[in-house]
Amino acid sequence: MRFPLKQHVSIPKNERGQDWFTGDVHGEWRELLELMLLRDFDFSADRLFMTGDLIDRGRDSPGSLVFLNRSDFVYSIAGNHELMFFESLYNQDDRDMHLRNGGEWTLSEDEAYLDRLRGIIADQMPLSLSIETEFGTVGLVHASAPYEWSSLRDEELDYKDCYRYMVSRSDCKECEEGKPGVIKGVDLVIHGHTQTDGVVVGRNQIWIDTAYSKIGRKLITLSEAVSYIQTG
Repeated sequence: MRFPLKQHVSIPKNERGQDWFTGDVHGEWRELLELMLLRDFDFSADRLFMTGDLIDRGRDSPGSLVFLNRSDFVYSIAGNHELMFFESLYNQDDRDMHLRNGGEWTLSEDEAYLDRLRGIIADQMPLSLSIETEFGTVGLVHASAPYEWSSLRDEELDYKDCYRYMVSRSDCKECEEGKPGVIKGVDLVIHGHTQTDGVVVGRNQIWIDTAYSKIGRKLITLSEAVSYIQTG
């Protein structure tokens, strides 16, 4: 079965400003925007990268996708919630699964608008990103990563592999248990998906989905992201 979204996109180095990273948004894009203002995000030069799951559970799922679509400084990979929403078009079982997992907001929108939102996902939210930076290549993929990063970039993966990188918590669990692995061919990989009480640090992976923890949402610069694996 073919994966329905783009598999990989490469992003060149930001020559003008900083790169920032945040975890799953889940409809709370206004809260994220407030945090960007609080942290002096430079909207004329900086870039924001999100770890997917822009939709479901929060107050404004459509608005989160529109925020991505209308902001040329914002990038995001797809999360499993985008995949559920995208595939809900195909059959009732997929639609029911999405409704059980935060997709009830779709019931108040007409199908033409939902199709436009799916178009944003198809056009702008790949499974993975490679970002060139002053610290080397930074990768984004929602939940876990292949042992060889180049397989995302160079090979056409089957649906099962792509789905695993969107939903598997095994990499994060191994890091929490003190048994981290190394993702070859990339300097740092940033994930969301797994809700944690703090940033989980592996050898060259971090998980930053802390929005529902006591410390709240993390919005970190590239240098802050790299510092976790340098000192972890």
